[in-house]
Amino acid sequence: RRAFSLIRLPISIINLDLDPLAVTGTPVPTGDQPSGIAVSTRLNQAIVANRGANTATIFDLANMSQIKTLDTGPITNHVNFAHNANGTFAYVTVGGLNEVKAFRTDDFSQVATIPVGNLPHGIWPSGDGSRVYVGLENADALAALASPSSPHSLKRDDRVPQSSWTQ
Repeated sequence: RRAFSLIRLPISIINLDLDPLAVTGTPVPTGDQPSGIAVSTRLNQAIVANRGANTATIFDLANMSQIKTLDTGPITNHVNFAHNANGTFAYVTVGGLNEVKAFRTDDFSQVATIPVGNLPHGIWPSGDGSRVYVGLENADALAALASPSSPHSLKRDDRVPQSSWTQ
């Protein structure tokens, strides 16, 4: 059993063995100001949002090495993976552009840029990977993104009720 964590000094990702609890191997450097991490056991990959570098970095977890750094944009803050019939995709929130970007995980090509609203903050896939939900921090709302036929058609799904939070 393993877990992964971001550390700030030195800026890196670490591999934790959970039984017994111990850091294994050497920390692997990430980009500046890592702010979020997602792990895909299906791919044996992790993706890290690097807020200070405006990038996201993909890691191979088998050997704890960097695979690719993706240029994403200002306030790259949250990341996640979603798997559906069209493949497995990495999703990145880009708060400075009010967008979510989607990348294939086999060749890391960008397949979509989706305008979502004011300061996307947090991103979660549905269990079947057909939708991705994005918190909108400055709008106190939740955007639902749907991919009915292909990742290239990924867009904000206005048929899904958009949530509004009240206190």
